[in-house]
Amino acid sequence: GGDAVSPARFQAILRRQMTNLSWGGSMEDYASAGIYSKHLSSWFEAFSRRQFLVVEYSRLVHGDTAGELLRIARFLGVSPDGVLRAWEEERRFKRNLTKPSKMGDIPCSFMREVSGFYAPHNEALYRLLEETRGDA
Repeated sequence: GGDAVSPARFQAILRRQMTNLSWGGSMEDYASAGIYSKHLSSWFEAFSRRQFLVVEYSRLVHGDTAGELLRIARFLGVSPDGVLRAWEEERRFKRNLTKPSKMGDIPCSFMREVSGFYAPHNEALYRLLEETRGDA
């Protein structure tokens, strides 16, 4: 991995990329990396939709984490016991860490700007997933 990017630098890079979107593939290509419909549609052309499980971050991290992990384990055909045990171990480990979040350094106005930028791309993702649901 590389060095961490400061919140101010991240904002400047992302704002520039949202204004002039490209698919350059650099390590700092933040804007296009979050346009999942473009990435997934290419993969769906090459492989059966049944080979993909799309996991919603907010459900995995902020929602029913155990339920999502069980869904992932079933999809992968691995033991749910091992997955849940590893998750519990990681939770215990993370409780012992005190790493402050840098997200608080990013203004709400910028987060709204980013949300507005991604809104049509997220809608395209939802349409793509709905259209390919029958292939799953």
